[in-house]
Amino acid sequence: MYWMRFALDVAFLADDGRVVAVYHELEPARLSGRHKDAVRALELQAGRLEQSGTRVGDRIVLEPVDI
Repeated sequence: MYWMRFALDVAFLADDGRVVAVYHELEPARLSGRHKDAVRALELQAGRLEQSGTRVGDRIVLEPVDI
């Protein structure tokens, strides 16, 4: 986030895809909290997590895409 010029939504995910933390419109140069259960972070355009209704406890499935 230090070199970003705009806010992002961030969802921290456990190994099984469970959302363990959600940050809405995290501003550049701001730090999130530490989440020991998280193994990855999903960064999205600001407003997307609220728009989708994503909450802690939801599951997000990420599938590989051939490009």
